[in-house]
Amino acid sequence: MDERLPDGAPTPGRIGSILRVETIEREGRVVRYYGRPAVPLDRLESAAQDAFRGYDVTVRRVSSGTPPRVALEARPSEAGLDGIPWLNLLLFVLTVVSTLFAGSQWYYTDLQSPLDLLAAWPFTVALLGILGVHEFGHYLASRYHGVDASLPYFIPVPSFIGTLGAVIRIRGPIPDRDALFDIGASGPLAGFVATVVVAVIGLAMDPITVPQSVAEASNSIEIDLGYPLLHHLLALGFGADQTGVFLDRQHHPILLASWVGALVTMLNLLPVGQLDGGHVSRAVFGPRQETVGALVPAALFGLAATVYSTTEVGLSGVSVWIIWGVLTILVGAVGPATPIRDRDLDPRRQAVAVAVLLVGIACVMPVPMTIVGP
Repeated sequence: MDERLPDGAPTPGRIGSILRVETIEREGRVVRYYGRPAVPLDRLESAAQDAFRGYDVTVRRVSSGTPPRVALEARPSEAGLDGIPWLNLLLFVLTVVSTLFAGSQWYYTDLQSPLDLLAAWPFTVALLGILGVHEFGHYLASRYHGVDASLPYFIPVPSFIGTLGAVIRIRGPIPDRDALFDIGASGPLAGFVATVVVAVIGLAMDPITVPQSVAEASNSIEIDLGYPLLHHLLALGFGADQTGVFLDRQHHPILLASWVGALVTMLNLLPVGQLDGGHVSRAVFGPRQETVGALVPAALFGLAATVYSTTEVGLSGVSVWIIWGVLTILVGAVGPATPIRDRDLDPRRQAVAVAVLLVGIACVMPVPMTIVGP
């Protein structure tokens, strides 16, 4: 047993009342305690918080038995000594900047100074509002069930929307299928409501007119968005005809933010691995979910091939499905989250699962976007 512990990490004797430690591994400042829990497994992580102040604790089962053998991993907390999650804040600030810059392109702002970026604040607020509501749905559901979870990590990236979204880390064991379902479904449902609100606001706004100099520029790139059923249904309330208003190539950037919200919801509800859809389908179908998840990459590649061969959208129109086909192979290899008590989902949540399915259908867009280059 390696007793060379980093500062602040408790000795086996100190945590003996919650974990009977058999071996210890150390990797830098990360410590893993292997042993048998002395408290119910679903309470072990919360019981360890006092002994592991300054550390993020996760627990995973490594073998069966009564009690099972577990690994308790203690990793230095990402929050500073003052308890402020500096990494989360830094990423959020960077994402605000990157989305302001992206939004300024959609507002066709002539950036003469950094302050000119602020003209795009409605786009940034709308987009980060949707992403934040989605992730805090997960966070609050996790806290409700006593599952340790991080605050959202926003992901800044220079692109036409300025971000790759946001994620939270589930750092504790999930007690049962009900909790797994709530954690998985809460994000898409909350994000969907936010997307609807933002879409309605965007539809009510006048489109941004493309400046003639931009429209006639030889090096301009045109991005055509394929809006989902949700947006077409909402458009009917604004007097759109059957073709919808979305075939027009001018729209308000807030409407673009709602498109991103629908895209994020659609992709996250893919029933594979530890995506939101993977959590929901694992809660509904149990271990059979892995069979469903194994079919997802082939389905996405098949969709890409079908769209490419039957339309004229080109590779840009199917690139999302090719990329996500590869990603779902990687995500699926990790496997789904497994609850401690793998009992059937209660009937009320089974009914909510139907609502989650309908949300996914409302957000489906076979051709999310096409890019026409110079």
